[in-house]
Amino acid sequence: MPNQWSSNENYQATAQGLDQFGDVFDQAISDYSPDYAPGRTPFSDVFASVLIIGAGKGGVGKTSLSIATAQRAALAGYKVILIDSNRGQAGTGIRLRLRKSNLPTIADAAHSGNMADALVTPKQINQVRSGANLEEIKFGVIQAPPPSQASRRLVTNELYAKAIAFAKQKADLVIIDTQIAEAMAAADDTIYREVLVPTLRANDPNSPTAMLMLTEHGRESYNHLGDRVLELHKAGVQRNRVMMLLNTAPPEQPMTNLKQLGFDDYGEWVGVVDYDPRLMQTFNSGRTGAELDGLSSVLDHLLFRVTNDNEAFPSAPAGLDGARRVAAVPTRRGNREQEAQKKTNRKGFFARLFSRRRDDD
Repeated sequence: MPNQWSSNENYQATAQGLDQFGDVFDQAISDYSPDYAPGRTPFSDVFASVLIIGAGKGGVGKTSLSIATAQRAALAGYKVILIDSNRGQAGTGIRLRLRKSNLPTIADAAHSGNMADALVTPKQINQVRSGANLEEIKFGVIQAPPPSQASRRLVTNELYAKAIAFAKQKADLVIIDTQIAEAMAAADDTIYREVLVPTLRANDPNSPTAMLMLTEHGRESYNHLGDRVLELHKAGVQRNRVMMLLNTAPPEQPMTNLKQLGFDDYGEWVGVVDYDPRLMQTFNSGRTGAELDGLSSVLDHLLFRVTNDNEAFPSAPAGLDGARRVAAVPTRRGNREQEAQKKTNRKGFFARLFSRRRDDD
């Protein structure tokens, strides 16, 4: 299929303008002074890895997959913080059955000036969920503000940048659930443009960052995906920081068709989640689905790509067709000190990223 996105001249102007948007992120990070001792990533003393989960179209499963991924990583022993960056239409709290609770949101940090006031711990989450007979949540959350406090004057882009900086120092893995990724030049909500994209562009070897873009099977969703990954490319985001996943795919959909979409220059296909009514039932019931057959294996593959931890997330590489339905495999959490010694012998997603950077230098 010929590439139909590269002819849009607006992309180049948008990419040039992103330099000034990056200043918002840089200033927020430089102003932020953590109040707590930093957390530890699985293999080093540097900051946490960051996984941003987005899509160019609504209803493709961003929030559900964010929650499932966070729970899967936490079950493997990772300290995980999930940030809901959808300032105008929060979904994480609804999915986790927190909507009617008085648990804090990022708006609390806006009022107090202390980001720790926004962090909801697993213990707090489970105290609220206990009456619903649901699984135990293992990760922390920074919730988006309630509608009554969703003003951009209160919950600013700088506040979200500080939330990311805070989470990177408290956790092993930070997962960011996003709003719909609209065209950067036209989007009304600018968190994606002013905070998340500069986070991806930052060449920070101490905190690897990647974005997973979701799509469902269909021309509209594929076109939105193509627009967004090309836009990231033109904004200076490296290809090996962008991953793509086909969600709720018809079981008969051939994997080779993904290669024909023509997005391989801008990102890498990492998996396919087949359509399964059990998934929707699971998510709607307030459960995470992290241990559900057919999803757990794909999550393990994704988390391996992000963490390079084959002990916690054993996973075969993607096939030559660019994506695969990964077979279900058991997982277990290994000794972190032993895994640190094995790090240099493994070539996962971020290992390749670092090796390429060293070659360029």
